[in-house]
Amino acid sequence: MMARSQTAVGRMQAIQAGNEIASQNVQQLQKLRDLVATQINMQGNYMAQQGDRKAASEATEQQFEARESKRGGVKGY
Repeated sequence: MMARSQTAVGRMQAIQAGNEIASQNVQQLQKLRDLVATQINMQGNYMAQQGDRKAASEATEQQFEARESKRGGVKGY
């Protein structure tokens, strides 16, 4: 690379190679940004789902505890 950069053509090739590398770096960073955004969204969805499940479970438990017993037997037991 150093030997090529001694001529005008070589310098142009080196600049083009540098530009290609920079372009690839930008593309990779965009993909990484997209992956991170997707991960954040998925984590948020997971947390919301866990909250919904917990709320549903607690509501079911409260309904169960609030219902009157239909079984016979001795009161107070």
